[in-house]
Amino acid sequence: MLDWQDRMFAFDYDSSGKINRLVAYRRGNGAIFILKNDPGNKSFVPVYMEGRPRNGIGGYGIKSDMDTVFAFDWNHSGHADHLVFYTPSEKGFAGVGRTESGWSTVFSSDEGVGGSSLDNSTDAITPFGYLGSGSMDTLVVSRREADKWPVLFWSILRCWA
Repeated sequence: MLDWQDRMFAFDYDSSGKINRLVAYRRGNGAIFILKNDPGNKSFVPVYMEGRPRNGIGGYGIKSDMDTVFAFDWNHSGHADHLVFYTPSEKGFAGVGRTESGWSTVFSSDEGVGGSSLDNSTDAITPFGYLGSGSMDTLVVSRREADKWPVLFWSILRCWA
């Protein structure tokens, strides 16, 4: 976390239902790390590391300064064990999941998602539990527009799996 483009969030790496890893990434250069707590050494150690050549993860490069990543319950299992990537103003959207052989893209689009074009730099995607089950398996896409309060919403409701 040395650059203003560095971001971090919690993630259910092993699909246990526990948010037990940290994902750290740098927008614009493809670096991404998934970190595990090592309580014995009072430190974090990487369980996944893409520092060089900085190709991102699962086919998504994290090459734009606008790229955003978050944990999401893609298959409605109750576990936030997939990563969602999107690039506002560039229409990019992808879902990436962990497999036995590594990481793979489960969904990808260069034209936005769920009726939202993601062609505006103020577009934002937020996961939440629409049905109140505690599972973050629904996405809301919002766009800030001048002279409108607070945002214009598009809901993308449980459209995968």
